[in-house]
Amino acid sequence: MAIYLHIGLPKTGTTYWQYLVFPKIHGIAYVHRSQSDLAGQEINRILRSLHHAGTEPVGGGWRGRIARLTGQGRRTAPREGLRDGFDALFGQRPDSEDRLLSCENISLTSDGFWNGRVATPEGVAAQLAAMDRQWGGGQVRIILTTRQPDSWLAARYAESAKDFDTFSNADFAQRAEALLSEPLMPWQRWIDTRHVLRVFEDVFGAAHVFRMPLERLAAHPAQSILEMGRFIGGRDLGYVVEMLARQGKLGARSNSLRAGDGEWRLRSTGEVIGYPPGLDARVRQRFDG
Repeated sequence: MAIYLHIGLPKTGTTYWQYLVFPKIHGIAYVHRSQSDLAGQEINRILRSLHHAGTEPVGGGWRGRIARLTGQGRRTAPREGLRDGFDALFGQRPDSEDRLLSCENISLTSDGFWNGRVATPEGVAAQLAAMDRQWGGGQVRIILTTRQPDSWLAARYAESAKDFDTFSNADFAQRAEALLSEPLMPWQRWIDTRHVLRVFEDVFGAAHVFRMPLERLAAHPAQSILEMGRFIGGRDLGYVVEMLARQGKLGARSNSLRAGDGEWRLRSTGEVIGYPPGLDARVRQRFDG
């Protein structure tokens, strides 16, 4: 049995995989939060466990700030809710059957990148590895969907605006500039694709971590689906490609918040945001993996 975890990031084509590709894969137990109330409840239990993992701020003042900057906050042991949630989702399946869980919020909730109420890449990797050891080890495989960092940051900000009434074009520019001029907080390391990939490869091994950039999916959807299948147990997903082609759904859909080239519409107010000249290139250069 292999356990495939598609952990995000959000805004990286996750809906395409979750609704158009993963449900069509033969011979695998697939779970996504929209399938049933039980799936939603248990995935939320998993998320609550994970988002208390890894680095947690330790109080206020200078000690707390140093802990947050260095990533040396309190380390939590694996939570019972994490294992219990997975057992509830997959416990009735045959032990020999592969499993696939897709939930982009395993990496980041909609507000977590902006307020720090989320685990770090290191914390999530450590928790999932601890759970893997409880299963006997060597079973967990990680699927990372990514996106060019400047585009990801703007899309994530536009979507997260539903949780923040202070989001605006000026605020977005200030936050983007701060990511370049100040040390990254531990939970902000999700934007650094090279770092995230390195963290999970160090924990699970390079052969057990698969990265799919949104840009590759958009440019080469058929090839991307075939590559995903080869990672998920060496499956030939040619039949999925043919099915989507017949339905006219092979290409990834456009994001509804995209307002134009380099522009995005806030989920809350509809205000259009974008980068000041040159700032997007600087973000891309700093964090592009």
